[in-house]
Amino acid sequence: MTGTGATSESSHPLYSAKRILEEIVPFRYLSPDERGSRRADLDEVVFAPNAVLIEKGTASREVFLILEGSVRVIDPDDPRPGHSRTVVSGHYIGERAAFFDEPRDLEVGAIDRV
Repeated sequence: MTGTGATSESSHPLYSAKRILEEIVPFRYLSPDERGSRRADLDEVVFAPNAVLIEKGTASREVFLILEGSVRVIDPDDPRPGHSRTVVSGHYIGERAAFFDEPRDLEVGAIDRV
């Protein structure tokens, strides 16, 4: 529908989260009902540009589904100064620490509004 202010299902954040969860390897093998129950546990959080999402060494277990914007992933121990990786909307970060119950080994910060 155009001009009504209605949002199509495909542009709704939970639709994006559903699609991303279907692509994450461990979640891909869950039944639709099991994935649905995981989506029910999702919290939508907005981060301002330059906000820190993940600090190295922390014991958090969150997986971040990047629904909009982009983040910079930095390994503070990387010998290449300023080397980073960019993760854009439609992808996820933080799954390793969540699935293996390990401290975070990278730092992640918002490049723009995420």
